[in-house]
Amino acid sequence: MESSIIELKKITKIYNQNVLLKDIDLSIRKGQSISFIGHNGIGKSTLLKIVSGLVRPDAGKIICSKKLLFHYIPEHFPKMNISAFQYIRHMGRIDGIGREDLEKRSSELFKMFYMDEMTDIPMKHLSKGTLQKVGVIQALLTEPDVLLLDEPLSGQDTDSQKVFIDTMNMLRKNGCTLFMSCHEMNLVNSISDTVYEIRDKQLQKTDMSNNYIRENDVLLFQPPTGNGSHIMDIPAGFTAEEKGPFVEVTVPDGESRELILLLLHKGWELKQLYHEGKIM
Repeated sequence: MESSIIELKKITKIYNQNVLLKDIDLSIRKGQSISFIGHNGIGKSTLLKIVSGLVRPDAGKIICSKKLLFHYIPEHFPKMNISAFQYIRHMGRIDGIGREDLEKRSSELFKMFYMDEMTDIPMKHLSKGTLQKVGVIQALLTEPDVLLLDEPLSGQDTDSQKVFIDTMNMLRKNGCTLFMSCHEMNLVNSISDTVYEIRDKQLQKTDMSNNYIRENDVLLFQPPTGNGSHIMDIPAGFTAEEKGPFVEVTVPDGESRELILLLLHKGWELKQLYHEGKIM
């Protein structure tokens, strides 16, 4: 059996005098793909940040078999005034990528993730899903040893999800190790070989077939032009969030048609629709 490249030894993390993670032990092999699941606030993102070195544990240690290149893609990407192209060019230079190689690689990735017509839009006007694509593109400019992903498919359209899954499986074949904090059943089943649920501050290996799946449609609308918020047009019972010039609405499976017809009648424009299955 291949030896581990990362060892977590008795990792404990405390926030505001509350123990979030306690005595976590985990051995990770090269090319392994691990998903952490569980309720919000249970410690999934914190564990990713501990593995990546962004957060220090209060007890325990992390042992790497060699020097590893870590790339981390957060769930909530900062919205900035600069464009996606400017951001990627800046980060590529920090990574030491030559100008010609950077231009070629970033152009390929923008096209791959259907962003080639959005590269000059200020990032503050991009949706959550599109910002996550920018994070993925940054992470893929150079191939890391370890890639950490925090809810990587939330907000992404179906075509981009497929590209993302294919890309992650390609990285795994090349020996990249993946860690994910994830609710997305499709992503977990498509690229993860090991799943842990964080329960009672510990990791418990999980059989995915035993988890209940909640199905939703996620709709991205552009409201009619005008001042003020348009959230009030969304009927009660639906989750809606403003995403720059757009509004993202989460709808239980089977209830999208009536909402779409209602908002189209009010002058809204449907920009994206994708289906998600979330592990409960």
